[in-house]
Amino acid sequence: MSVGGFLQANNAVGEESQLTIGMTNRAPWSFVSKEGVKKGIDVEIVKEIEKRLGVKINIQFFPWKRCLHMLQEGEIDLIARFSKTADREKFSYYIKPPYTKDAIVFYVKTDSDITINSYEELSGKTIGLLRGNAYAQKFDSDTELLKEPVDSKEQLFKMLESGRVDVVAIYEISSLYYLSSNGLNNLFRPVKFKLQRSDADFFGFSRKSTKVSLISDFERVVEKMVSQGEINKIIDSFY
Repeated sequence: MSVGGFLQANNAVGEESQLTIGMTNRAPWSFVSKEGVKKGIDVEIVKEIEKRLGVKINIQFFPWKRCLHMLQEGEIDLIARFSKTADREKFSYYIKPPYTKDAIVFYVKTDSDITINSYEELSGKTIGLLRGNAYAQKFDSDTELLKEPVDSKEQLFKMLESGRVDVVAIYEISSLYYLSSNGLNNLFRPVKFKLQRSDADFFGFSRKSTKVSLISDFERVVEKMVSQGEINKIIDSFY
């Protein structure tokens, strides 16, 4: 074989052993810094998986809907923070075990006299939430609750501060990171009640991927990281 042919063959093998994972801008889980550096909890988790798996994992950022489409078509191999639905199972495998299960917390202004100790006590209160987010089945399907959707965490807490909503619903880890990063911890406080999600977050593997043979090894690495507490250590380092 010629040198050129040898190099071409080696490059082909290298490409075949690489994985591409799709992420979206969703701090603190995954985001691109002002300097153009890919950062976040999922980014660090994937870097550790890459190290343990011995396979290069290319992290690519796309809008969420495009990530889903690319996974469905096999244009990316993996997706991060992927909750399980019957429709998604048609085009993806779920890497077991799930690696996170974030609770839903409710914030009020620090000086508010509102107390919420149970789900029933959400009734009658105007609740700000992020548009398009899935929280928990009971909460999402409850048409009796007064919900005010917005497009960003910044809008969400500005509405709470101005009194346009009584309480905001948000994923716990995202809230801790956002409030800490923006110096807002003294303005808002979580109520006692937390809503536990009925689902969890997985890595999703495309059924059309040419790398499905790596699934068992990928699962082995994720399972070990979860059981050893490595995932929680990475999460805790962000707030």
